[in-house]
Amino acid sequence: MYAARHAQKTPEKPAIIMASTGEVLTYGQYEARSNQIAHAYVELGLKQFDRIALIFPNTLEYST
Repeated sequence: MYAARHAQKTPEKPAIIMASTGEVLTYGQYEARSNQIAHAYVELGLKQFDRIALIFPNTLEYST
Protein backbone atom coordinates (compact mmCIF):
# COMPACT_ATOMS: atom_id res chain seq x y z
CA MET A 1 0.00 0.00 0.00
CA TYR A 2 2.81 2.41 0.82
CA ALA A 3 4.31 2.22 -2.67
CA ALA A 4 0.88 2.49 -4.30
CA ARG A 5 0.21 5.78 -2.50
CA HIS A 6 3.59 7.13 -3.54
CA ALA A 7 3.00 5.99 -7.12
CA GLN A 8 -0.19 8.07 -7.23
CA LYS A 9 1.28 11.17 -5.60
CA THR A 10 4.87 11.17 -6.90
CA PRO A 11 5.31 8.60 -9.70
CA GLU A 12 8.71 10.00 -10.75
CA LYS A 13 10.24 9.87 -7.27
CA PRO A 14 12.92 7.17 -6.84
CA ALA A 15 11.63 4.12 -4.96
CA ILE A 16 14.64 1.81 -5.27
CA ILE A 17 18.25 2.66 -6.04
CA MET A 18 20.60 -0.26 -6.59
CA ALA A 19 23.80 0.51 -4.67
CA SER A 20 25.95 -1.72 -6.87
CA THR A 21 24.88 -0.24 -10.23
CA GLY A 22 23.14 3.05 -9.48
CA GLU A 23 20.04 1.91 -11.37
CA VAL A 24 16.86 3.69 -10.29
CA LEU A 25 13.29 2.40 -10.20
CA THR A 26 10.63 5.09 -9.66
CA TYR A 27 7.45 4.57 -7.66
CA GLY A 28 5.46 4.64 -10.90
CA GLN A 29 7.65 1.96 -12.46
CA TYR A 30 7.55 -0.08 -9.25
CA GLU A 31 3.75 0.04 -9.18
CA ALA A 32 3.49 -0.92 -12.87
CA ARG A 33 5.84 -3.90 -12.42
CA SER A 34 4.03 -5.02 -9.27
CA ASN A 35 0.71 -4.97 -11.12
CA GLN A 36 2.17 -6.95 -14.04
CA ILE A 37 3.44 -9.62 -11.67
CA ALA A 38 0.15 -9.75 -9.75
CA HIS A 39 -1.86 -10.20 -12.96
CA ALA A 40 0.51 -12.94 -14.14
CA TYR A 41 0.02 -14.84 -10.88
CA VAL A 42 -3.77 -14.52 -11.15
CA GLU A 43 -3.60 -15.91 -14.69
CA LEU A 44 -1.69 -18.89 -13.29
CA GLY A 45 -4.55 -19.52 -10.89
CA LEU A 46 -3.01 -18.19 -7.69
CA LYS A 47 -5.34 -16.63 -5.15
CA GLN A 48 -4.86 -14.35 -2.19
CA PHE A 49 -2.91 -16.07 0.61
CA ASP A 50 -1.51 -18.80 -1.69
CA ARG A 51 2.16 -19.36 -0.93
CA ILE A 52 4.94 -19.54 -3.48
CA ALA A 53 8.74 -19.54 -3.31
CA LEU A 54 10.81 -17.24 -5.50
CA ILE A 55 14.60 -17.27 -5.87
CA PHE A 56 16.09 -14.42 -7.90
CA PRO A 57 19.39 -12.58 -8.13
CA ASN A 58 19.60 -9.13 -6.51
CA THR A 59 18.69 -6.90 -9.51
CA LEU A 60 16.05 -4.28 -10.28
CA GLU A 61 14.24 -6.73 -12.53
CA TYR A 62 13.43 -8.83 -9.48
CA SER A 63 12.91 -6.11 -6.85
CA THR A 64 9.13 -5.90 -7.08
